[in-house]
Amino acid sequence: MSVDYAIANTANSYIQGGLEIIISKSGGNVTVTAKLYMRRTNNYSGPTYDSNVSRSITIDGTTTSGSGAVTVAGGQQNVWQGPILTASKTFSGSARNITISWATSGAASTNLNGSGSTGFSVPAGYVAPSGGYVNVISKTYNSVTAKVGVASFGTPNTNKNLELKILEKAYTAGVPARQNSGLVNGATTTVTNSSTMFGDSFTIIGNKTYHTGVYASNGALDSRFQGPTFTTPCPPLSTLRLSSQVYSTYNTIKATIGWSRQSDGGALTRTLKYRYSIDNGSSYSNWIDAGTASATSGSFTIPNLPSSKSIIVQAKLTTSAGDSSTKSLTFSTLSTHAAPNFKDFAFRDDNVKVTALTGSDQVFIERQSIPIVTIPIEEKATGNQNTAMSGYNIAFSGQNYFMDYSDTEDVSKTLSAPTQTSTLVLAVLAVDALQSATQVAKDVMVYPWSEPTIAANITRENGFEASSTLAIKGTYAPVVIDGAAKNSLVVKYRYKKSSSSEWSSWEVRPVVIKEGAWETSNLVKTFDNSSQWDIEVSATDEFTTTTVSLVLSMGIPKFFIGDDGRVSVGKRPEKSLLKGNNGQLEVAGKIYGTAAELTDDVTANNLSAKTAIYAKNQPLMPTHVGQVIMSTTLDTAAKVAEIYGGTWVTWGAGRVPVGVNTGESEFNMVNKTGGVKAVTLTVAQIPSHNHKPVGGGDFVGVDSAAGQKFGFAGGNYVTFTWKTGGVTANSGGSSSHNNLQPYITCYFWRRTA
Repeated sequence: MSVDYAIANTANSYIQGGLEIIISKSGGNVTVTAKLYMRRTNNYSGPTYDSNVSRSITIDGTTTSGSGAVTVAGGQQNVWQGPILTASKTFSGSARNITISWATSGAASTNLNGSGSTGFSVPAGYVAPSGGYVNVISKTYNSVTAKVGVASFGTPNTNKNLELKILEKAYTAGVPARQNSGLVNGATTTVTNSSTMFGDSFTIIGNKTYHTGVYASNGALDSRFQGPTFTTPCPPLSTLRLSSQVYSTYNTIKATIGWSRQSDGGALTRTLKYRYSIDNGSSYSNWIDAGTASATSGSFTIPNLPSSKSIIVQAKLTTSAGDSSTKSLTFSTLSTHAAPNFKDFAFRDDNVKVTALTGSDQVFIERQSIPIVTIPIEEKATGNQNTAMSGYNIAFSGQNYFMDYSDTEDVSKTLSAPTQTSTLVLAVLAVDALQSATQVAKDVMVYPWSEPTIAANITRENGFEASSTLAIKGTYAPVVIDGAAKNSLVVKYRYKKSSSSEWSSWEVRPVVIKEGAWETSNLVKTFDNSSQWDIEVSATDEFTTTTVSLVLSMGIPKFFIGDDGRVSVGKRPEKSLLKGNNGQLEVAGKIYGTAAELTDDVTANNLSAKTAIYAKNQPLMPTHVGQVIMSTTLDTAAKVAEIYGGTWVTWGAGRVPVGVNTGESEFNMVNKTGGVKAVTLTVAQIPSHNHKPVGGGDFVGVDSAAGQKFGFAGGNYVTFTWKTGGVTANSGGSSSHNNLQPYITCYFWRRTA
């Protein structure tokens, strides 16, 4: 049994302390346990705390102490928090008067300092009640009816003091309970919740209290048992009504449905859902979300309901705790303009390749079929109430088309090849001038198809030999109809030298097909390794051909030894064996030596040296197109090619090479020419100079202000003018002068191929 928080004192004006007292009996002994809690009595949002609070509980002179931080949370008015200390004491004997006190001190703030005490008696022969029960009889969205009772009242038997409580949420010691007092054992009571603090469940507590004459301010010795916790269902819809009907088109209605619900305190998020039937309840639409029902009333609209129909609407509320019961409404939509009369259309595949393969023009093949939709004159759509027809809308494989209407002849429309597969819907909508429409739809089978693919490669044995292996595989669409593959596949190849324009004949390769994949056995074939080859591979099914091109490079060995004594490294031999040679070496890269001792003989066809050949890793000079060399002995292009290979032409005849200098216009690009061997100077190019006068002229003195001054030794000068006829003497022969720098001649050659 326990005492619900014997509050004997307050710590201050808004922090209270209290004890929860629990008594148990074992044999002749009684154990009293006290727990110290604190709570806030105002709605202050901030916490009250202290880092070090001493606290103690004294049970009949025996004190239990503790210390440490204590925090009372903000925003939790009248909610006990703790315990911050627990103490127990066991008494021997049957009857006992017990006093318990508590105290807290040492806090820096006086808010958590306080004390209190309480006293009570344990009756002689005390035995706790047993067999308590709470049975839920029924529940609604915000109430529960339960039967509560106890099997044994224990000792002493004080039936008249039995009390029962029902809590609105799970039991927490010290939290106030909604109490139904004075119930007899086995009584049935109903608790209704209208509090805004109501959650999604609440708990029933049975409390059998024994008044012994000494008990705490808000409780007494009692034995508590806790009944089941149950989840509240949704509040029911109060009404469902037809608010209005509005024409959407000439043959459809938009109906607005009003609703209201019973209040439930707003504890759970409620969603309104509805569905409807247009065939008197034989089938319904899926449940449709009409939004959160935070208000107690509202409306929703059901669009595009057919005219002249009896409509059944069902609605319900849903929450995380469950669904409410369903409310129904039945009404009739108004009669409006009737849709056109239209019952059938025809279609076919106009691709003869497809129909030959499938055996039917009523099935299609992806990306190959040519669908044609036809409305025969006898199946033409007709308007009602003298309404003219507008045309036909066609929908197929994700595409939409419009087809004109005719009252006198068949009409047809060619559609794009389908790009989707499996069973597709081909729908034709007959539309009248008032945009009313009637649809006819048919299922059409579309078999999957894709272009053949090829993965092929060809390789030379050892990377350079004539024997080569051609490997071919790929995928294709078998077009399986009634368990049989209808599509065929033919794989072929052909080849030619890359330098030639003449191809070989196509050769067919046997194909092994398995589940849409195919391959051929590897083909080993000889291709001259001194040439490069082009190979083409094709795969042809009933509709198209896929072709890929391959290149087989010339076979270039790492090292080659010929029967005639020629040896090559990294290339095939190119030069003929010179007369008198038993062997010769050609290298595709650089040649390096360390200290090889060779002969003294150096000829035009041999590279020899008595000491190390290109010691210290110096390479034998390679040549390339565009390179220029000079020699005093190689006087023909043939002699140059014999040593260096390639094709050579004379270069720079009668000219001296100058390095390219992009900063000077005369030398800013390669192969630019300029300059001359002889130059005749112009007057502007002659150095400045003078001559003595000739021809009989003499000086005549004049005023210094009107003449010119000539200086003489000693700093004196005289003023003079020329007399008529005075000249200077001519000199020079006007000939060009030699413009050649010192030179020496040799042969220049430039490689062009």
